[in-house]
Amino acid sequence: MRIRYILIAIGISLMLLLAACSSPNPQEEVTVIVDPTPQEEVTTTTGSDEKKSTPSENSSADTGLSSSGPVDMTIIQDGNHQPFNRHLDVYALRIFALDDVTNDFIRTVALTYESMLRPTETIDAKMRQSFIDEIEDANVFQRLGCSGPEFYDFEIPQEPNARKYRKDNKVDYIWQPGGPEAEISDGIGEVIEHLLHTVTTIGFSNLDPVRWDTGNPNSLLNLAKEEAIEKGVYDVSSYMSIGDPRDYELITAQEYVYWLIAAEWDFFEFMDKHADGFPLGGNEEFTIGNSTSVAQSLPLGHKLFEESVSKILSAPDKDLLTKLFSSQVPCT
Repeated sequence: MRIRYILIAIGISLMLLLAACSSPNPQEEVTVIVDPTPQEEVTTTTGSDEKKSTPSENSSADTGLSSSGPVDMTIIQDGNHQPFNRHLDVYALRIFALDDVTNDFIRTVALTYESMLRPTETIDAKMRQSFIDEIEDANVFQRLGCSGPEFYDFEIPQEPNARKYRKDNKVDYIWQPGGPEAEISDGIGEVIEHLLHTVTTIGFSNLDPVRWDTGNPNSLLNLAKEEAIEKGVYDVSSYMSIGDPRDYELITAQEYVYWLIAAEWDFFEFMDKHADGFPLGGNEEFTIGNSTSVAQSLPLGHKLFEESVSKILSAPDKDLLTKLFSSQVPCT
């Protein structure tokens, strides 16, 4: 009798094992190499849509361009986020790309953002991680397109066709230079500006709403912005046509923060944002283009940078950016 029970148990176990082996795995991945280089890996997947908050060393592609070690540069291709057919996650930021954007440009944007989060002497590790967590919790995403809205024969989408990505999870597009007259050098300023728009407008305001509240005239952000306007450093005349007062406050704050950080990083000349006739290295919209002058002339702006930005973001490595963008080609 005991032998009979044992044989029955073995039979049931074999049946369960065969059923498990024959059932489809919904997370099975098929990797397609679209170019015979380690930088051109695209994974087609029907598995989980979870974002990765940190680079994965187990599946990383060492491009030789990363500023702090190997970063997972696998581009995911699926049909879950139309009309964006590809995406790449880096430090919880999801980067979506429309058709015709090159895979190399997607990775260039990702590596630029990764370089902004590299550990330097001013970084507060806990604040930095809290910032990454906010980006992940809010499902923040960055959109990439080719050339400009006029390139596409359909209305440019505001967000992917996926419920968790809403209009308030993003700011604006990054456009890869395209066309016969494309200036690849313009890409550095384009990428840095719009990455900063995204991560400061959403990430910083979520992480530190007291300092970064654009709706509160007494927040440090608004006081610093008004300081720059009153001192003639920040010219907001080009934004006066914005009809909605709330939109005006948001956009002028967003642009102010971008200019402030670029100046504190001493990036105006590197991004070709300086103009003749401005002895402090700035331009028509923001007359100060270097960190020394910011500290001397804009104490509230410098305070905002020192207490928040410098503890989370680092100036991207200029050698890295030069190498990345010097190898770019137009998307058309």
